[in-house]
Amino acid sequence: GFITEYQVSYTKSGGNEQLYKVQDTTSTELTSLEPDTEYTIRVRAKLVNFGEYSTPITIHTEIVPSAPIEVFADNITTTSVTVSWQPPHDVNGIIRNYQVSYTPHGESECIHDMAGDITSTELT
Repeated sequence: GFITEYQVSYTKSGGNEQLYKVQDTTSTELTSLEPDTEYTIRVRAKLVNFGEYSTPITIHTEIVPSAPIEVFADNITTTSVTVSWQPPHDVNGIIRNYQVSYTPHGESECIHDMAGDITSTELT
């Protein structure tokens, strides 16, 4: 027979089991997980009925920092601005990079990534 779907089970440490159906692929992205949380994940396949679950794996989601502080704009011209900020109060580890986004009027969002040791950028 052919596998008709997979079922991914994930459980937050001390929480309730969540089930996610996956069809036509052998990978999926689990979203809306909580930061700094341990999850147990297992998968099973379905032909007509579901088979046994895989051996469980345990993952620990990353810790996220709080928002940067003291964000301000300086050197404003007709075509550019310098945006500066200070690291967040709650860094929760090493900041790998900062992301600055802006949306020019009537255009798509622009995103700039900077290394974690950079705390200002010129947007043009």
